Amino acid sequence: MLDWYGLCERKEWDKAIEMQWKMALWAVKVDYVLAAAGYPHDPVGDKAMAEAAGFLKGGRYTRKPYLPLPDEQMEFMINKTLDVWPELLAYRAKE
Repeated sequence: MLDWYGLCERKEWDKAIEMQWKMALWAVKVDYVLAAAGYPHDPVGDKAMAEAAGFLKGGRYTRKPYLPLPDEQMEFMINKTLDVWPELLAYRAKE
């Protein structure tokens, strides 16, 4: 995300637009699918992405009324993210 912001600050619009398209594709292929299954992005998706990225220590578990993302959905989110926007989980791959 900071790289994306930097591209915008430097007015590197072609690269920034490419990242925007990846974000839009990720939203359709991952975020909206999980939301439709009853797992809204805030806070469920945020906590799951933080766990998937691997650099924030914590967990994907949430308090009521939100349900944490189950293992099956977490696997779906990671695999789809790696398919459509692998840079989002690049730090995870370095471990």
